[in-house]
Amino acid sequence: MTEMLPDRRRREILDRVRASGAVRVADLVAELGVSDMTVRRDLDRLARDGELQKVHGGAKLPAGSSAAEPGFTHKSELQLPEKAAIAAAAEAMVRPGMSVSLNSGTTTFALARALRRVSDITVVTNSPRIADVLQDAPATGQTVVLLGGVRTPSDALVGPLATAALRTLHVDLAFLGVHGLSERDGLTTPNMMEAEINRLFLERCDRSVVLADSTKWGLPGLHRIAGLDEVDTVVTDDGLGAADRETLSQHVPDLRLEPRAAAPLIAHRTHHLADGREAVFFSDRGTPPVEQVVDRRPLDVRSGGGEVRFDRLTGEWVAVAAHRQARTYLPPADQCPLCPSVGGRESEIPAEDFDVVVFENRFPSLGPELAELPDPRQVGERSLWGVPSPAVGRCEVVVFTPEHQGSFASLSSERARTVVEAWAQRTDALSAMAGVRHVFPFENRGEQIGVTLHHPHGQIYAYPYPAPHAARLAARSRAHLEATGRTLMGEVLADETAAGDRMVLAGEHFSAYVPYAARWPLEVHLVPHRQVPDLAALTGGERDELAVLYRDLVQRVDRLYATPTPYIAAWHQTPVTAADREAGQLHLQLTSPRRAEDKLKFLAGSEAAMGAFINDVTAEQTAARLREAAR
Repeated sequence: MTEMLPDRRRREILDRVRASGAVRVADLVAELGVSDMTVRRDLDRLARDGELQKVHGGAKLPAGSSAAEPGFTHKSELQLPEKAAIAAAAEAMVRPGMSVSLNSGTTTFALARALRRVSDITVVTNSPRIADVLQDAPATGQTVVLLGGVRTPSDALVGPLATAALRTLHVDLAFLGVHGLSERDGLTTPNMMEAEINRLFLERCDRSVVLADSTKWGLPGLHRIAGLDEVDTVVTDDGLGAADRETLSQHVPDLRLEPRAAAPLIAHRTHHLADGREAVFFSDRGTPPVEQVVDRRPLDVRSGGGEVRFDRLTGEWVAVAAHRQARTYLPPADQCPLCPSVGGRESEIPAEDFDVVVFENRFPSLGPELAELPDPRQVGERSLWGVPSPAVGRCEVVVFTPEHQGSFASLSSERARTVVEAWAQRTDALSAMAGVRHVFPFENRGEQIGVTLHHPHGQIYAYPYPAPHAARLAARSRAHLEATGRTLMGEVLADETAAGDRMVLAGEHFSAYVPYAARWPLEVHLVPHRQVPDLAALTGGERDELAVLYRDLVQRVDRLYATPTPYIAAWHQTPVTAADREAGQLHLQLTSPRRAEDKLKFLAGSEAAMGAFINDVTAEQTAARLREAAR
């Protein structure tokens, strides 16, 4: 028997526990063909993640009582709009120079991701996940203090080591996530040792702030942390009922109700493929999430990544991905790796049906490892010559639909909205990963562009450096903001709107235009009306409109000629640094080399060598054609 990879083996164990309610170590050893120690190590890992409960000689499902606690991954995918709103409100309380503490929890984890942008703060936490996400924060001057101790299923470090360290510290603000809260029991948690250290977090601060979405009100927890009267501030969402608001405000001096996202949540669930890669399944509104996915393919160990080399002449990194030569190239429809797994044929998506799926690329240009690249300014550019670095980062595939035929233009409006949600969620998740400096979602459509799979899909690259074009745009945006007090993209949008002759469409939140100095025969920009750095920063209403307008735009592009037009849809997002997020602005740049029904523009000497573009069509002509293509 070929030994399974650890991730797949643990999924097999979990499937057996869920099917029968309990398993024995001896049975798992015999059925999986591994040692007793290996099985026990797997059970320890699953127990730490809250997926099962260890018992003498085996394991069982966690008990469904007030003492039961779901794992971190499961909890992190619940009440996402509420947690995002609460985290944004909490971030606004933190100023440079402050010291803050964050206990372990998914709402405090959301806050930690927001705090990556705040400079000169000290963060004390008992969560390794929070410490990891802050470790390489783009903001300068951050100090992270991780307490020691024993790890619980909700990713908290507890016990004598943690409490002893915390007693020596005092912070300005303590942010506390809780399992439940009520008038009778106050703040609660299922874990006795977590209750102890959470009480200490409240004691060792000038001001305490509880972060809890409205579903936590009235939720039972076995162990009491503190009474409501012992808390200074509670930040929750406006889903809390009127009577409960009144009750809570009688005990808490400062109650803050943050508005939830206007649209219903588009659910997503994270699963794993047979070689350990992540696959995130997104469901259309009103569609239940995909809860069970088992990839039974006997996949080899994940392919190693390539390398990056530093170009001393340009000051840019170049990725070398020779291992990608073996990737799938224009397979027939019945062998498409992006179609559902049906009829005994296993694809990259181990489900018979789905709405939208994002998974790690099996042949990545960057990754799968995550780490910091050496900084040429610190180590010296010459020291990087002849010494390639691992191509760290992440490459993901975004599958728009289970249907093999079609394009983004042929998606339903609901499906287009789900794709936008997937882009936003992955931007948020990837931006928080170690070493990631820039996240780039894009779609290549058409063989003329170099597409190797016809199934409607896009990609997302998480670079360990700002991509060259993004770096140049960021530098100009920072300089413009400093010189004028205005954002560069906002000023350009205002000028294009005033001119009018290159405008294509306009909505409440977005407008599209052909840029005055367009480089390509077909080039159009879709820009938000307010300054936002990336897709993750859009509100629910803005995402709703973006799905409608972007779909309208690509449908117009497809009406320009008798056959579908090849294009590159590039979502320009700012690098993750705080200064770039403040100055830059999200925008779509859609370009096509098609200059006539039967003609393509090829980048020759001037464009390819010098970067000096010569366009065959005026921007005003292109804009007029796109306006005429409306329905």
